[in-house]
Amino acid sequence: MRGKKIFVLIILCLFCGMVSSAKAYETDEIEDYIQNPFYLEHKEECISKHWTFFANKPVFRYNRPESGHTLDKRIEKGERVYILSIYQTAGESWGLLFWSRDKEGNITNSTGWVKLSDLEFVYDTNAFYTDHKGEMVSDSDKGELGRTLQSVRKKIKKDSKENPFKNVIVWSYPCSGEIVCRVAVEEYPTQNTIVNHPIYQDKEGRYWMLGSSYSYTIGTKWGGTAICLSEPTNAGISEQRIEPYTTPEMFEEEEKGFPVLYVAGIVAVLAGICVIFFYIKWKRRQEKRT
Repeated sequence: MRGKKIFVLIILCLFCGMVSSAKAYETDEIEDYIQNPFYLEHKEECISKHWTFFANKPVFRYNRPESGHTLDKRIEKGERVYILSIYQTAGESWGLLFWSRDKEGNITNSTGWVKLSDLEFVYDTNAFYTDHKGEMVSDSDKGELGRTLQSVRKKIKKDSKENPFKNVIVWSYPCSGEIVCRVAVEEYPTQNTIVNHPIYQDKEGRYWMLGSSYSYTIGTKWGGTAICLSEPTNAGISEQRIEPYTTPEMFEEEEKGFPVLYVAGIVAVLAGICVIFFYIKWKRRQEKRT
C-alpha cells in the first residue's frame, strides 16, 4: 500500500513540474510597467517577444484582441512598431504595442493590440537580443572592456584626421551584413554608454554594442541597431547567420507543435515509471518465493 502511495506521489510531482515549466515563460523587467488592462488580465497567457515590425499598409489598433473595437490612431504605412508581448487566439497572433517610429524617425509611445498578420517582421537588434540575451557580456566585465576599447577610440580618431570621410558603421544587428547608416567618429560610444548597453561577443572575438530598445531610454539614436566596438569603421564585416534566429513563422510552428510533444513526453515518463514500478513489484514477489 505504501508503495502505491509513493508511486502516485511521484507521478503527481512530475506532472505538476512539467506543467509549471511549460508556463514559465521568460519575462523582462520592462513588462512590469505595462498597464494595458487586457495584458494584466491575461499576463500568464502572454508570451514575451520583443520584436520589431514594419507596416506596409495602414494597420488598425485594438483595445484588446478580437474585440472588434479599434482605437482612434492607426499605424500608418511606412511606420515601424515595437512589440513587447504576444497573445495567441485560435486564428491569430496579437502583438502588444510599445512604441512606433514614423518614416521621419520620430518615436511615439503607443498602446493597444495589433494583428501580426497585418505587419511585416523585421529581424533587428531587438530580435537578436531576444534570441541571445543569455550570451551577453556580464556587467562585471564591461568596465574592463570599456578601458580596453580606449585604444580603438584613439585609433579611429587619429585615422579620421587623415581620412575625414571615415565613419562609424551602424548595423541592423551583429554580423547582419546590413548597414543602417554611418555616423561621425565622434559618435563612437563612450565608456559610460558601453556600460549601459548589452554587449555581445561574436565567434571572431569582436565586441558589439546593442542598441536594444528595451535596454535603455526609448528614443535614443541607437534604438534597434548595433555597432561593432572592435572594428567600428569596417564596412566589410561579412554576413553571418547566428543561431538561434527566431522568426514569427518559426515561433508559431513551435507553439503548434508544443502540445503534441508535451503529451508525448508525459506518456513516455509515465510509461517509464510504470515499467520501474512493476519491475520492483515482480522482484519482491520473486524474493518472497525464494
